[in-house]
Amino acid sequence: MKKSIITIFIIIMAHSCVAGYRIYGGSTFSKLNTNNSRIRINNSFGIDKTWDTKFFSTALGLRLIIRSTYKADNIMVFGMTNHGYYFDALFSAGYLEVPLMVILPIYTHNSIKISFTVGPSVGIHLLDNSKKFNTEYFEFEQNPELRQTLENYYMEADELYPNKPVFLNTGIMAEYKNMYIEARYNHGLSELGELSGLVMKNEKFRTLEIVFGIYIRNRN
Repeated sequence: MKKSIITIFIIIMAHSCVAGYRIYGGSTFSKLNTNNSRIRINNSFGIDKTWDTKFFSTALGLRLIIRSTYKADNIMVFGMTNHGYYFDALFSAGYLEVPLMVILPIYTHNSIKISFTVGPSVGIHLLDNSKKFNTEYFEFEQNPELRQTLENYYMEADELYPNKPVFLNTGIMAEYKNMYIEARYNHGLSELGELSGLVMKNEKFRTLEIVFGIYIRNRN
């Protein structure tokens, strides 16, 4: 799948009848769609190829984006009364995505243009830096052997694999000559999977992406 996405992108990038390229980088502010997750800051980088028409533009891109959030007070309860395990967790995943965006101008004056952007993105999961930390046990003080077993079993949270990494993107872009800034919201449609054996049902990323870029127009 990874090779197919990159191959398709390279073929499209080699096409000559285009308006230009958008190269950008910026920050992401992510959380889960739950009340007890906290926003964390990470990065995104990408390049789009843009086709301009009189009324709108379309852009097909390739981006590397990191989504990260912190979730506290997760509880694992075992089959023994009042025996359990508290842990805090860092969810951090990197994706190689292909966004397909439509750019609709809503205001134009001299060299200033403001546009609305919308479109889906699909991709593959590349990086996983998730981990468990700040652990706390209850009712295990009198059983060091059981405590050691739990420490070994829950040492790392390394199974953050969305089944279908699909996102819906909407945003506002402000352009001045060849420079632009865009605020883009990524609405995750994919559940996260598992964290240290805990099934994360209905857990999805919500991300605000702020990027700065340049638009290199085709001179032909």
